[in-house]
Amino acid sequence: MASKRIFSLRLSEDVRQKLLDRADQQGITITALINAYISQGLNQSDMAQDASGGARTSVVQPGSYARLSSETRLEELLFQVLQNQRLLIQNSQRSLEKSESAAEKSRAVAT
Repeated sequence: MASKRIFSLRLSEDVRQKLLDRADQQGITITALINAYISQGLNQSDMAQDASGGARTSVVQPGSYARLSSETRLEELLFQVLQNQRLLIQNSQRSLEKSESAAEKSRAVAT
């Protein structure tokens, strides 16, 4: 198991409450939920980079990130993680549909 360290973070009360509610719905701790969201975002970023032939993609617009408060930065990052997750699912569905279509054409040609 990977070692764990304490990391302090400031969240707006509404974001904190949303995270607590979501963690409660899923039956996990808020720490586990945040860890999962961040891990998913990092994995999706890596997959997007691989899919784009190595071009690095940015989660937030350059220059704007440094001007944001830490609370707003986390909210933005969590929002982007969720959006990236949605886009990854949509791209996966499209790829699956294309694969299924190609398989159907191959079967039709073979018969």
